[in-house]
Amino acid sequence: MIKKLKNTFITIRNALTLRNLLAVLCAIALIAVIVKGFRIEAKIEQVRQADAYYEQNLRIQAEVAYAAARSNTVIRYREEHIEERLTELAPITTLREELLKSKSELLAAAENRDFDTFLTAHESYDSFLQQSLTDDFAAEYKELSERYELAKTVNEGFSAFRSNFEQALASNFDTERYDDESAKWSLLRIPAMFFSPADAQKDANAELLKTETLNALFQNYDQRKLKKMAAAGRYPDMLSEASSTLKAYESHDFGAPWVLHQAEETTDTVLRKDLDAQSYAAFSGHARAFGDFVSQANLKSETTTWIDARIEELMSRARSLVTDHRFEEAIALYRSLDAYRSTDEEVTQTESAWTEAEPLRILQAEDSSLTYSLAISGKHRFGADLYVAALGDNGLLYFGTKTGDSTSVSTSASLLSGLDVQSLRIEDTLSTTAAPVIVVQSGSSSRKAVYTALMLQPGSFRQIFQIEADGYTIADGGNTLRADNPADAEEDGQTAIYERSGAGGEFYFSSLEGGTLDIGAGNPEQYPQKKVRAQLVVLSSDADQTLAQTGDGSSVLLRGVSNVTPGAYTVTGTFEGDYAEIEQESAYPSDTEVENATPESIPDPVVADESGTDFPAAEPSEEDPGASGDVNSATPENTPSDVPAAPDAESGTEPQKSFIRVPVFVVDQLNEGQ
Repeated sequence: MIKKLKNTFITIRNALTLRNLLAVLCAIALIAVIVKGFRIEAKIEQVRQADAYYEQNLRIQAEVAYAAARSNTVIRYREEHIEERLTELAPITTLREELLKSKSELLAAAENRDFDTFLTAHESYDSFLQQSLTDDFAAEYKELSERYELAKTVNEGFSAFRSNFEQALASNFDTERYDDESAKWSLLRIPAMFFSPADAQKDANAELLKTETLNALFQNYDQRKLKKMAAAGRYPDMLSEASSTLKAYESHDFGAPWVLHQAEETTDTVLRKDLDAQSYAAFSGHARAFGDFVSQANLKSETTTWIDARIEELMSRARSLVTDHRFEEAIALYRSLDAYRSTDEEVTQTESAWTEAEPLRILQAEDSSLTYSLAISGKHRFGADLYVAALGDNGLLYFGTKTGDSTSVSTSASLLSGLDVQSLRIEDTLSTTAAPVIVVQSGSSSRKAVYTALMLQPGSFRQIFQIEADGYTIADGGNTLRADNPADAEEDGQTAIYERSGAGGEFYFSSLEGGTLDIGAGNPEQYPQKKVRAQLVVLSSDADQTLAQTGDGSSVLLRGVSNVTPGAYTVTGTFEGDYAEIEQESAYPSDTEVENATPESIPDPVVADESGTDFPAAEPSEEDPGASGDVNSATPENTPSDVPAAPDAESGTEPQKSFIRVPVFVVDQLNEGQ
């Protein structure tokens, strides 16, 4: 290989002889002369042709020919003439350079999809165009512009950008993201003439056509966008987007009435569905969102009027529920409307009305885990607007009050432990203006009830008395308590006296009164309405009546016993003021009956018959004391006014029957002996 290169070098060296070099140089010189000759001839022809164009007023061609001649520096030929003509035709040179520059910028911006740069290049081009069309070279400008196809470049560029912007808006539906809508505002920047066909770009209606075209495009886009968001359940986002859209249009001084219209249409559909489903909370929230949207956008909408009417209907319904004492439903409805407008006042008023109708709610609000019973309540007492007392299922007594919006609850701790509580009541005679006394009535195995009085003190209760009796009364201005037949009495019928003393106002036992009065052989008639124990002799007794005699010889009819063996008895009972008519002869026993009425002949004690015979009472009128209502009673003529003496036993004559009036002694107990 080296040998081959060496041989080639030797061959070239041998060829480069002086003769050969001279021959080459001569050939080159000849070629240069020939070329120069052609160029000299070309320049001469260029100048000639330029002059011809100039003479024909073909200034563009002349400028090109003169410029070509000037660039041919092979020979200096009429240089001053050329420069003079080029100076005269310099505007054409400027036109050509500007047009070529604009086209280059437009093509580059279109290729790079740089709309701002393209728009700037077009503005420069259009400005130069408007300027050039008014000078002496307008025809040349048009010719050059057509030659370089500037109008086509601009049209194609704006058409491509317009298509790109419309596609950008359409792609937002695919991503469901609408935060970038700059394509709208770019479309607005495209000159109106490029929304018209190429042959109508100079039409005076181009601006109107642009507005109609963009209105149709934007309306379709905005409506689809808002509908799609609403259909996806994004109602608040829909309104927010509508608000943002309106603000964006406003900032670009572009009217878009369809945005409000679509928001109204969608809102109407959503709200009617809420009402049909009775989803009032959702209705209120959606209505509020629309109201805020309209307010923020400073718009007027008939939908807000419709919403206000529906809200007022629902408020009226809530008021009707309160009137019907359906408080819980009313409160729920009021609260569901709170999102649209504050209903705190209505809820508070309803809560108060509910509590007033059901005071037990005061206690339930304090502890809803308990069940309350035996509730009593009232208004405007004890320093409260409302009060309630009730027994909790934990066995404690609760007392609650409500004053204004504040409530308080007190409890009895374990004061009622072990009691079978049957009822509660306020003891007015013992209560004060600030503190109630609650009497708790409980069951008793031996008496009517156990009465426990509890006085309210801050946060709790204090017991002021507890008695087991058949009843009680408060006397002496609340300072004395009289318990009827108390369980701890010495005998039945007694009354226990309790006196109030001490700072706590408790009642303390004082004494016992009454009971059964022992009258011996006395006459019960002399002790009306008093329970007495008497020593009586039963004279006669059958299923209809039992007649007894007192120690003073007076007759008395025993009610409540029958078929008693005649004899001496200890009888407990009460003369209640009643009298009865009996046959006179029945009032006197035979000698045999008296003789037989000995202790040995007295049977075992007979307990009073609770269902004893009711004797026919003959209450005499004031006009006729001896009158009787019985069909067998004597007439006024044969009824003596005084009790007659016993008939003569020795006379064998039949005694004449007559009737006498005797007191009725209601028997509680009848015991043998005296």
